[in-house]
Amino acid sequence: MLLAYIFLIFLVFIIKFVVTKNNFIKNIHLIFFTFINIVSFLLIFRGAAKDINVNFVDNIFIIIIGFTIVIFNLYLLSMMDKLLESRRIEIENKFMKEKIEIEYKYIKKLQYSNENIRILKHDIKNHLICIRNIHNNKEAFDKYLDSVDIEVNKINDIYDTGSIIVDAILDEKKIICDNYNIKLYVKANFTGCDFISAFDLCTIMSNLLDNAIESNLKVKNSDCRNITVKANCEKYMLIIIVENNKSNKIIKSKQSIITDKKNKTIHGLGLKSVKKSISKYNGDLFVEYNDENFKVKIIIPTNI
Repeated sequence: MLLAYIFLIFLVFIIKFVVTKNNFIKNIHLIFFTFINIVSFLLIFRGAAKDINVNFVDNIFIIIIGFTIVIFNLYLLSMMDKLLESRRIEIENKFMKEKIEIEYKYIKKLQYSNENIRILKHDIKNHLICIRNIHNNKEAFDKYLDSVDIEVNKINDIYDTGSIIVDAILDEKKIICDNYNIKLYVKANFTGCDFISAFDLCTIMSNLLDNAIESNLKVKNSDCRNITVKANCEKYMLIIIVENNKSNKIIKSKQSIITDKKNKTIHGLGLKSVKKSISKYNGDLFVEYNDENFKVKIIIPTNI
């Protein structure tokens, strides 16, 4: 009975230490692990106590060994927690570094595009003079307009969604879309969406666009490949819609989208990552599809 009281006091001390030092929910596994260790040791001690050949010294030795095992296990668990926390910080730091690099590249591209616009604006008067002089010569006129059109097309589309991280992602995906003849239509406004972390916003938009691009690549007729991105941060909610053409079949399992791929485990992780990110903000994800189109709609309340 005395031993039971000792272990009960020890368990209460551990629980109190964990609750006061850290978040209870976060460390409930630590409390559970401690409880299991103590109960296991009590059962072993009870069995040893019933053995008439076990003397008092042996019982004390069993108690010491039991305490040592429990403390050692707690130490190992604590070390695992520290390693996981260290890994989490490492991942966050890596993401922040990548985010800064993406934004830096996009800003440099903006500067380059703005410089081209300034040059074109400076030369526009000269172009108008040339057009006036050759407008009667149709062949020369058409050739000159084609050359001007080429110069204008060199100026890349600039996205201005109110979020530089979304702008950078769209710019990166636009290059991929252009390479595979996928038309990308964007009408998005993320102004006022600062409540969503850059990490989660990057996860949401990158995965949705990657899935849309991958789906479009399966459409054999390249003229039918397109992606539409719509987003608006209203008074009470952020709405994001990504719609794309498709030709592949959709497989559902337990209300989850899998894929038509052979490797069903890997595919679908994109939407799972999106769901995980929006769940932090009490958001919802809705999927609609038919034989030719696939649409993802996300609604996230802004007053969280």
